[in-house]
Amino acid sequence: MNIATDILQWISNSLMLPDIFLLLVLMAMTVMRLGGFAGEAIARLRSRGAFVGFVRQLKRSRRSPVQVEDVPANYGLPRRAMAELKDTFGHSDKTLEDLQLQAEASLKKLHIGIRIGPMLGLVGTLIPLGPALRGLAGGDLNMLANNLIVAFATPVVGITIGGLSFFMHTVRQRWYNHDLNDIEFVVRCIAADRTPAPAGSER
Repeated sequence: MNIATDILQWISNSLMLPDIFLLLVLMAMTVMRLGGFAGEAIARLRSRGAFVGFVRQLKRSRRSPVQVEDVPANYGLPRRAMAELKDTFGHSDKTLEDLQLQAEASLKKLHIGIRIGPMLGLVGTLIPLGPALRGLAGGDLNMLANNLIVAFATPVVGITIGGLSFFMHTVRQRWYNHDLNDIEFVVRCIAADRTPAPAGSER
């Protein structure tokens, strides 16, 4: 029984350093993604108004004809969509599918922080409790204090990673849903203008 317990303790203690390392790496990745998120938010604030205004104008007045070059898409998904549609409008369905896949891939990257961050924080909380209890039982207050510091610090970092990732995921998901909906509407308007009128419809 003692041998099995010692093995479990050795395995648990050996996971402490990898856990802290992964937490630090994940925190660095989260900070980098937060910077990209801030840049994307600034670009949207500067350019989305023109695109939304164009879409609203299409809904109200149905201006005709509508060309890809007329669409004021200077940020994110709309810019990618219009850039691809300029040369390959005949494959607009494929372009829309690719954009949706790109949006989903961007959101899935944040799932790592949402799920793994708190998990690593919990692991970093539980592992030091064993040595902390041994220090308490043996009267070693330094061991107790050092392990409790780690036990309290790791969940804070893990929850911070999860919270920031969840915030970015939620906001970006709303952004991308609106963008894809507007892009699909604009593409339908352009396609309608490019569709030739049936023979005999003009007199």
